[in-house]
Amino acid sequence: MDSYVDASFRMQAACPAPSRTIVGNWVHGLPASATPGPNLDELHELVRFFDRWLKGIANGADEEPPIVWFEREYAEPEPFPDALPGRWRAAAAYPHPAVATHDWAFTGGQLPLVGRLVAVADGGTASDAETVAASDAGAAEAGAAEAGAPRIGPGIDRYRHRPTVGTRAALSWGAGGPPNGLGRDLRPDEALGPTYTSELLETAVEILGVPAVVLHLAVSAPVATAVVHLTDVTPDGTSAQVSAGVLNLTHRHSHADPEPLEPGRLPLHARPPDPGFGRIIGLAGRLAVALRRDLRAPPRPGCADTPDPARRPAGGWHGRRAGPGVQDDPARRAAGRR
Repeated sequence: MDSYVDASFRMQAACPAPSRTIVGNWVHGLPASATPGPNLDELHELVRFFDRWLKGIANGADEEPPIVWFEREYAEPEPFPDALPGRWRAAAAYPHPAVATHDWAFTGGQLPLVGRLVAVADGGTASDAETVAASDAGAAEAGAAEAGAPRIGPGIDRYRHRPTVGTRAALSWGAGGPPNGLGRDLRPDEALGPTYTSELLETAVEILGVPAVVLHLAVSAPVATAVVHLTDVTPDGTSAQVSAGVLNLTHRHSHADPEPLEPGRLPLHARPPDPGFGRIIGLAGRLAVALRRDLRAPPRPGCADTPDPARRPAGGWHGRRAGPGVQDDPARRAAGRR
């Protein structure tokens, strides 16, 4: 739920000292009380860990698995669930010793912006998967022109930015807290942007870690944000958010030195970061990836103006979440007029 899970996974993978990571369902809150459950007493876990490694008390904490996570199962999407179904799991290391990386490629479909997500066979490439949808190219080309969202080349979809899209997803980066809550059924949002959906899964997919998506895109403005949703699609079409990633594309190379985009240039390579999680997607489900620039994306500091040095105020932009053209002025803040 919370993007801070990413750092936990990274530290667990890189830390040579004794360490332990526990990942639950919780929104940005304390595990003992945060929703959705199940909950646990984080103070008990902390005391046991520090008693063993700081006081030398032989309490068995060093014999417990270093990575523990709650593997979520499907639940009907709702904004404020008390608990989610699933089970606690553990492993001797992270990345999981039995982990395998699976690649999926975007391909065209019969309708514009309604594409397919095709598994790339072991040893294959994304271009191999693209041939699966080659027979659909003619229908997609014709249908796209009628819908006002023309395909502009093989494997390329175009869609218009809609600033009001995204109200069905969790709107805050911490995810799940009031008043917005967790994501609802995302189909109303997905109808307004490119979405790529797999066939019914032949085997259940167990996911642990941080998924990644690589986008090759062009934009029509010097500042743009990419938002990616990974969803679990049920047989009745309900689209439940599994994870989501947001990237201000001016930060595609560096958060310290954002660079403006060159409108129309193709391809622009981007990797929106998805929060880590543990999840199982069952046999009755399908995977889907939806792309857009929506209300879920919180602005990076000065995201609309910082790429243009000529428009920066003296001293630069201040504040962690200053929006487009908004300066968090330290003088005004000190005077109580923030």
